[in-house]
Amino acid sequence: MAHLKLRGHETWVYVFPAAHLVACGFSYAGAVVPALRGWAISFTFIFWSDWPVSAVPYVLGWTRPGIAEAWIILAGTVWWFLIAGGIEWFIQRSRAPLTLGRF
Repeated sequence: MAHLKLRGHETWVYVFPAAHLVACGFSYAGAVVPALRGWAISFTFIFWSDWPVSAVPYVLGWTRPGIAEAWIILAGTVWWFLIAGGIEWFIQRSRAPLTLGRF
């Protein structure tokens, strides 16, 4: 199977942010659509999985819940992209051969 790349990134880098975005969509649909009410509880798990990023909505959520929800959806997705990119960077760096520089 061919080694897949998309704009210089491994394709798995997009799995974490996409999963976060889909989970946010399901939890928001659970909050809006009465038939999907059971999915709304997943927003709590999303909130805690984004902890460094979700400190801002924790403060804003009491007075501006719309901004807090948008922050978790957008900034949380970017956060997971940065985490996956950092993992990719670490893997690529560990695969590179160790070379000794000039003294």
